[in-house]
Amino acid sequence: MSFFILTKRDFILSAAERWEMLHVDKQKTKRDLETLNALRRMNLATATEGDVAKVVGHWGLTCLVCDVCHEEIDAALVYEDRNAEPHGFCQTCFVQAAQLFGKMQREQESFTSLQQRPKLSLVEG
Repeated sequence: MSFFILTKRDFILSAAERWEMLHVDKQKTKRDLETLNALRRMNLATATEGDVAKVVGHWGLTCLVCDVCHEEIDAALVYEDRNAEPHGFCQTCFVQAAQLFGKMQREQESFTSLQQRPKLSLVEG
């Protein structure tokens, strides 16, 4: 389990590698190989989101979205769970979660008490 920051720029810089990973199990056509080669030839110092989209034909390879609010963002705090599945949070959602956690600690309340319902035991059906 780990945390790291991922940016849209990271998506641009890794576009060729991620495109290739997405197509690894597929028999590559001539067009697929041309797309991969065009991504590899891009000048990474100046490449933009639009440059990647122009080569690939869509914006999906550079689209970074918060897993909570589903808004497109420029940077995310990414948490990898124990299955190495990434979960990305925008700064706003992360701050709101931290504030909620802080409120719970200050008031010594749990989710169940905040919801004003009894805590369920494991033996209840």
